[in-house]
Amino acid sequence: MSLRRIIAGAAIGTALAVSTAVSPAQAATDAAAACGGAGTDRVGGSYVEVRSDCSVVGGPSTKVTYEVFGDRRFTNQRAVVEVYGIENGRPKWYSLGTVAPGPSVYKTVPWGNNAANPKIRITASAAGGALVAKISFNH
Repeated sequence: MSLRRIIAGAAIGTALAVSTAVSPAQAATDAAAACGGAGTDRVGGSYVEVRSDCSVVGGPSTKVTYEVFGDRRFTNQRAVVEVYGIENGRPKWYSLGTVAPGPSVYKTVPWGNNAANPKIRITASAAGGALVAKISFNH
């Protein structure tokens, strides 16, 4: 079991610690849900790079799976998306294709024995008729 700790100030200079038991599976799910990012690009702009707020420390056979999705409030948006991976110790961008609002798109890329923040690059496409695209991702 891992522990989730909440610390609240009861009075100046004192603190109360409350721990609740959390299963390892739930702890991993909680951590994964908090990792990712979102970015917005306008049509005609160059690639916008969005870095995750969490890093991944890998081993020799580690891979990272990205979940990428378009903001459903931008119904006509389209964006060309690339995801970051590390192949044989070298950074590499992998094409995910065009992403639109709707179901998530997934891509698994090599990571290897490296520590870095996953990231995506997006550029809005005029194909859907929208002037901007907002793309989010998790890993």
